[in-house]
Amino acid sequence: MEIKVPKNCIRVDLEVMPTGAVKFAWWVDGYKVDDEEAGAQYYEPGSLFQICKALDDKGFSVHVDRDGQRGRALSGQPTRIDLIKVGQRWVVSKYPYGWTASTRPVSSDTKPAEFDIGQAVEWLQSHKWTVLEWNLGDRQGYRAYKGKPEPVNDARTIQILRRQYPETQLDLAYYL
Repeated sequence: MEIKVPKNCIRVDLEVMPTGAVKFAWWVDGYKVDDEEAGAQYYEPGSLFQICKALDDKGFSVHVDRDGQRGRALSGQPTRIDLIKVGQRWVVSKYPYGWTASTRPVSSDTKPAEFDIGQAVEWLQSHKWTVLEWNLGDRQGYRAYKGKPEPVNDARTIQILRRQYPETQLDLAYYL
């Protein structure tokens, strides 16, 4: 199945309609969260997962709701960057505008052991990113936001983290 992604498209919302057809609504670079869609098209019934696969292949971060009836695909410049220490290396994950707690990164790279985390954090701060830091011994990292920090963890994840780290004073909606 050929999926035609409009030029400058950075967000796609997918919905299975009562007829079974899949509505493919899109937004272009520069949209705001509450903006109306730039356009929409419809695909044949039963094609939701094929469309998601095609968008994933084109570099979008794709999420399908548990009910299998709706999905969202995001692309574009990152507005959140996670730098998390795993063993002796740093994993850098980037999330596009419109991300939510369930959004997968559009890219995730493991940096070599000699990666200078201090230089990376300094660069983010000098380019007006808001950077949060945590170090709980076994978990260390930074989370950078282009603009105001937004929660990255849902209520269930926060409850699990509170049990793992009962002494922490960190707001677990934003950290870890």
